[in-house]
Amino acid sequence: MLGTSIHMKEQIYMRQKVLSILTIISLFIIGGSLYAQGDLPYVSEDVTFTNDDIILAGTLTLPNTAAAPHPAVIVISGSGEQNRDGATEGFIEGYEPLRFLAEGLTPAGIAVLRYDERGIGGSTGEHASSTTADFATDVLAAFDYLTSRDDIDGDQIGLIGHSEGSNIVAYAAARNEDIAFVISMAGQAVNGYEVLVEQTIKGGIANGMTPEQVDAELAMNRTEWDMVLAEDWDALEAYTRERIAEFPVNQQPEPEILDMLIERQEVFAKNWFHFFMTYDPADDWRRIEVPILVIFAELDTQVTVVQNREPFIQALEDGSNSDYKVVTLEDTNHLFQSDVETGAPLEYMTLEPSFMPELMTLIREWVLAHITVE
Repeated sequence: MLGTSIHMKEQIYMRQKVLSILTIISLFIIGGSLYAQGDLPYVSEDVTFTNDDIILAGTLTLPNTAAAPHPAVIVISGSGEQNRDGATEGFIEGYEPLRFLAEGLTPAGIAVLRYDERGIGGSTGEHASSTTADFATDVLAAFDYLTSRDDIDGDQIGLIGHSEGSNIVAYAAARNEDIAFVISMAGQAVNGYEVLVEQTIKGGIANGMTPEQVDAELAMNRTEWDMVLAEDWDALEAYTRERIAEFPVNQQPEPEILDMLIERQEVFAKNWFHFFMTYDPADDWRRIEVPILVIFAELDTQVTVVQNREPFIQALEDGSNSDYKVVTLEDTNHLFQSDVETGAPLEYMTLEPSFMPELMTLIREWVLAHITVE
């Protein structure tokens, strides 16, 4: 995203990709199954399915402890170019949230489908020009694929989304009444512009910035964001070039590289980023009538509890959803890591690259309470 972002991998990635400009670099991730079959209590199957002319490649883990057909979930990670495990090149080595979910749920009798995002790993398609709505159509294609399988119970397929993945889940579930249940992990309930402002303030303070530094960062970011909202691409390009011209000469890219980065920036800003800033997921959460579990992290500085919890609850109440649960897990951050002290994005890399145990227990028990495992 422009300026600060929803999530440290998103923060690093988006600052690379958009208006911090010097390092707007596309990431290419090699997807593939990381499982050794061995004695694991499930079977891993490499699969492909299609969304129009896009081929999506993923891994389906199937229980070997329960009889088919199995209930299933499709797991979706946050923004950035990620493979089927939820890994982003250059982020925290070993932090693979989609793999964690699969390994935590499949032994309990729940099939889990995860896949390389379009344009990543074994999946075709274009990532840079895609929006949250586009990624949601991939989720719906994944749903259709699962319903076509004899070993999956088509009446018991749910969605789990983390960070921007929560937006993708909301968009998809609001447009498919056959989805059985939904889980939002660290998801927003206000529009992206509001989230970005809160991120800049809370993330900056948590990272040790002074109030003056935070104000300066927010002012700079707002300049860029407002240009995107106004769809003033000429002004955005001019502003970008002005900022780069202020860098030391030895840090400035060659002209042809700068032109390429500017072009990539415009594609991203016109598509994903503009959609993100203007999309309010609360509008879709109101439309969803199936069971919903909403999980926040107490020390999350990217999607804060104070900004998003009450709007999330209000949206569900407005939609007359009678089966929802909202939980705030203590002492954890946007990535749901353990031993968190500040929640600062800079702290992420100092912590164990795994989920806190309480998270998987909560998700597993809630899902099992809403499905039938034979």
